[in-house]
Amino acid sequence: MRDKDTEITYRNDYVFKTTLKGDDDDSKFLLKFSIEAITNRKYKEIEVVNGELLGEYINSKNSYLDIKAIDIDGNIINIEMQQSYLNTLQRKRIQFYGSRSVTIQPIKGERYDKLNNVEQIVFTSKRYNEKLYTQYTLREENGTGLKDNLVTYHIIS
Repeated sequence: MRDKDTEITYRNDYVFKTTLKGDDDDSKFLLKFSIEAITNRKYKEIEVVNGELLGEYINSKNSYLDIKAIDIDGNIINIEMQQSYLNTLQRKRIQFYGSRSVTIQPIKGERYDKLNNVEQIVFTSKRYNEKLYTQYTLREENGTGLKDNLVTYHIIS
C-alpha cells in the first residue's frame, strides 16, 4: 500500500535533480536529450555547473537554480522545476534568473558581442496558458523575433 505523502514523482526536487545532475552516462544522456528536445538545438557537450547565481556585491541576494548547465560554446541552460502553477512571483523570478545569467557573464571592455545565449527551461506541474509547451523570446511589434536575442524561455507543463 502506498502512502500519498511518500509517493515519489519526477516533480520531486530530489528525484528531478538526481536524474539530470548525475555523473553517470544515463544522467548525462537524459539531460542532453531533454535539453535538445526542448530547445530544438544540437549540443556537442553539456556540463552541469554550480547553480548558484552570485550577486555583484557582498550583500546581494544569491539565487539558486535547480540545474545550471553550459554547452561547449559557453551557452547557458537553466532548468527549474516548479511544483505549482506559475504565479506572478514565479514568473518574475524566472525572468530574473534568465536576465541575471546574462548580466553575470564576465565581459572585458565593451565586448558585448561575446555574451552567450541563455535557455531558461521551466517545468511546471500545472498547465500554463492551457498549453503543454510555451516559448517566449523578445519580439518586434510585427512578431518578428529580435535579432541576437539572448534569453529564450521554455515553459513545459
